[in-house]
Amino acid sequence: MRAPRKPQHAALRAGFTLVEFLACVAVVSLLLVLLLPAIQYARESARQVQCRNNLRQIGAALHTFHDQHQFLDTVRTLSVILPAMGEAPLKDLRDAIDEAIRLGKPVPRVPTPSPASYICPSDSNASRAAMNVNYAINFGANFRRDSGIYRYFHNDQIRFSEITDGLSNTALYAEKLTSFINKVPVPQSVCRASPLRCFWISDVQFTFGDEQKIYEHCIDPIVRANAESGFWTVAALFGDSHRYDHFVPPQNWSFGSLGQSDGPLPPSSQHGDGVHILFGDGSVKFVSQHIDYKVFWSQGTIASQEVAHR
Repeated sequence: MRAPRKPQHAALRAGFTLVEFLACVAVVSLLLVLLLPAIQYARESARQVQCRNNLRQIGAALHTFHDQHQFLDTVRTLSVILPAMGEAPLKDLRDAIDEAIRLGKPVPRVPTPSPASYICPSDSNASRAAMNVNYAINFGANFRRDSGIYRYFHNDQIRFSEITDGLSNTALYAEKLTSFINKVPVPQSVCRASPLRCFWISDVQFTFGDEQKIYEHCIDPIVRANAESGFWTVAALFGDSHRYDHFVPPQNWSFGSLGQSDGPLPPSSQHGDGVHILFGDGSVKFVSQHIDYKVFWSQGTIASQEVAHR
């Protein structure tokens, strides 16, 4: 007995129609559009957590070094605290290289990369191999350059007891993006695309006592529109401390008059509208670019007796 034949329309339903296929593609595309931002947000959140942890490790190492020596070396801070960061072999290797150079002996050809904890994972331009660092020391909030913890122009040592504004009210280190410029200019278009990585020249001569004028000048959009980039150097681990200051709030442009580094060097990051800052008590806070500039000034001084900020 012959089996009954299936209706012809049933055989035609064995696959997808073009309309059904396009509908599936549209649904998958919509899901990707919805999910990708969430995935990117989760990844950036993880990078921010790592960045905060990096600064907390630096803070703990600073306190360990201070407990051992009763001072901080503010000029070579990130290199001298390497043992407290668990990086003693790297410090020993670099000391051997420096000693060989001093004595005119063959220099060991061994790479000395920056520790991973000195690099913010969100800074796509930073390189451990190039000995970059993403964390800069507080240079102060006035042009005498003695109101922060950096002490190159006086004594390179500072004690926590000198921070009379209170450790919890005083910034020690903050994020700063690595620069595109390494002693040679780059195209203006590149700097315009990433202005926080560049150094901009102003026609205003900055002097002590002009902090209010500096703030107003450097946040002026007309000034920025007409500014040209100058020369800058990439911060390296085994040089002087990478520096930033508290003249203007985070995520603003770095300026100098006539190519001199006498203008604001604000902290910067790729974390949206703010940066992470390490305070003297070891705490790390996210400080917004919208912070009142006078509050930001107060965070940059060690002995101005401002009212504690909250």
